Amino acid sequence: MNKRIQTLFFLSVFLTVLAWIFITPIWHFPDEQAHFGQVAFMAQKWRRPQGAEKDLTEEIYLSEKYLGTERDNLGNNRFTFHPEYRLEYTDQLTGKYEKTISNFRFTDTGKNFVHQEAARYPPFYYLGGALVYKIYGKADLFTRVFMVRFLSAGFLLLNIYYIFKIGKLLFPADKISQLTLTLLSAFQPMMVFSNVGVNSDSLGNLLMTLFLYYAALIIKTGWSVSGILKISGCLILGIYTKPQFMVMLPLLVILLVFLAVRDMRGKIRILFILMSFILLYLAVILFISLKLSTLPLVKEVAANFNWPSFLKFTKEYTLSHTYREVLPWYWGIFNWLGVTYPRIVHRIINRVLALSIAGFVVYVISLCRHKKLAAPPVQMLFFYLMAFFIFAFSVFLYDWYSWQKSSYVLGIQGRYFFPFIPVQMAVVLIGWSHLFSFRKKWMIWSRYFLSVAMILLNFIALATVASSYYSLSDVRTFIIQASQYKPFFTKGFLLALVLLTQFIFITGFLLQYFKYTHEQTQKNK
Repeated sequence: MNKRIQTLFFLSVFLTVLAWIFITPIWHFPDEQAHFGQVAFMAQKWRRPQGAEKDLTEEIYLSEKYLGTERDNLGNNRFTFHPEYRLEYTDQLTGKYEKTISNFRFTDTGKNFVHQEAARYPPFYYLGGALVYKIYGKADLFTRVFMVRFLSAGFLLLNIYYIFKIGKLLFPADKISQLTLTLLSAFQPMMVFSNVGVNSDSLGNLLMTLFLYYAALIIKTGWSVSGILKISGCLILGIYTKPQFMVMLPLLVILLVFLAVRDMRGKIRILFILMSFILLYLAVILFISLKLSTLPLVKEVAANFNWPSFLKFTKEYTLSHTYREVLPWYWGIFNWLGVTYPRIVHRIINRVLALSIAGFVVYVISLCRHKKLAAPPVQMLFFYLMAFFIFAFSVFLYDWYSWQKSSYVLGIQGRYFFPFIPVQMAVVLIGWSHLFSFRKKWMIWSRYFLSVAMILLNFIALATVASSYYSLSDVRTFIIQASQYKPFFTKGFLLALVLLTQFIFITGFLLQYFKYTHEQTQKNK
């Protein structure tokens, strides 16, 4: 695959990320106001909020009042479950209350803490956000929010790059599959939506992708000191970013035990396995001493685990809830949970997923029958699947424990599973391709059409989001409304330029990708 196609692809991804950032109003990415609240708090005090102290600045709190996102005691605001609600727009590029909110920077509202809403997550992402906040401290609120959004976007783009590298490890001789895996992850609408706002998901997902990438490298080449150090670094930083990433710790031990069983013999194997469990024990002691882990919660869940109750909860709630709510959320739920795709879109997605999973099951059976399990890419894939199932089990287990403890269901969101999106998209890609494996030409084209479908879904999602906030009756009205309550560099002509350039580059990429796919089918006649 030539460099032109790869360059067009990554430029298309970059412009798509910009389009989502420019179109979406502030406080409308998942819990953005809470995460930015923690950024602002850390920018001033360089620590996390504690106890009952107020952690949201007056500036953010007042902006939420003006913009309709102030939440009541039930967590709802004017937009929640009300897609018909819209702000009052002016006929200019500046919103009705935009100057008022912008001028807060000349007051002490950015220094006064008047409310409690900040996220209170581990600090690693928010330290970076706080640094950006400080650099643009004299700018208005909109500019500071968007600059931290760009930080998140940088993490997402780096994540996509390493997913591409994972694709090279999983499909070493198949360049179309390498690109398709990356494309399916990069254009997944909710993946973009939940990773370009002010949210620690972007950094957490990147660190999990790095963990998976270094794990695959170790499986391919064997363990090394540098490899173990890199993957351990991902583990430590992951825990400092997302508490649920404690799951990396048992995954690392499982990886080391697998390498010992596969590559070592005799006493060395036994010694290496013992050292792996000693490492696990020392890591547990370290994280408990740092008071930043979820280990006390893990201990609490283990002590109160009830297998019959868990199975009953899974059967009566988790399975149906996952299909009816978590799966649609995985593909896209917007505008404070009030907007999603037309039902026909979800039906098409569900059928493609069902066919892909069926194809993947047949693929796995074929691997077992032909005894191809020893190939490094296959071992990587099975490690990824095991890692994902362990992670998913931990999420569902915590959901059960939350209900068991308080009769309150946590409410799992689809985006919680994005740390493993390369694994999920690998299953879709492999399964979908395997449905057409009886004819090489069809299998090659199937990947192209799957890629086109994902890009189209991203466009549908972006149009759905735009139509939920702005009028799409004509271009001028849309540009005027979409420019309001945004920084100057996202308004008017610049907004239109980003959207037009995005369309041009994606079109150019698809044409080049079509040409390359056609060439590959000619070679495989």
